[in-house]
Amino acid sequence: MDGQQLRQILEGMAPEPAIRAACQQMTDTVHRIGQLFSPDRGQKDNEDAMSGLLVAYIGLVPCIIKQLEQIALNHRLENLLEPYVNVATRYLDSTCRELRQSGKITDQAGLLALLQGAYIFHRLIEELNDRVSQFIGVPVTEHDLMTANLIVHEVIGDRFANRLDQIIESMIEQSVITKSLVEAQLQQQQLSGLKKQGHALSGQPVDCLAARFGFSLL
Repeated sequence: MDGQQLRQILEGMAPEPAIRAACQQMTDTVHRIGQLFSPDRGQKDNEDAMSGLLVAYIGLVPCIIKQLEQIALNHRLENLLEPYVNVATRYLDSTCRELRQSGKITDQAGLLALLQGAYIFHRLIEELNDRVSQFIGVPVTEHDLMTANLIVHEVIGDRFANRLDQIIESMIEQSVITKSLVEAQLQQQQLSGLKKQGHALSGQPVDCLAARFGFSLL
């Protein structure tokens, strides 16, 4: 998992201005997301909040990669985490390189391409967290990405997002996840303590990314 290389690419691209400019152009999308996730907030406030969310959404990718590397080492979960994260990382890494070479990161098309790569990564993490939680009672990471993923699904559009979802679902195999968790020999006492505290396997309390920006499922 080459999180350092990906982090350098993202930092060099500085996507924040592109995101803010694109959100100003996506009036209908911002309005629809506002109606779904923050109906009591005005259009301009939703625009600002969505810009902040998308910046955080993309920027969170290398942070989670680094975190997963440590979790894999601490809990002997390399066989579970590395294959899925490597697939998503290669996709986003390739997208970042193409955008940097073409210079298209400053337009809306570039933003959407970057979001698509981040979406694949975060949907994989969401699926892994859900399935691991079903088996051991706690997710792998503390990042609750469900609402954020739904919002980004709206941004990149149903047609393409649904195709990405199909790819993601085909990557996740319950038997592989179960086998890896059994082989990791996780301590039941530790898992019980994490579950009681509302913490993830990372040791941190579960936190909803979208809620930080005032978005929630009604």
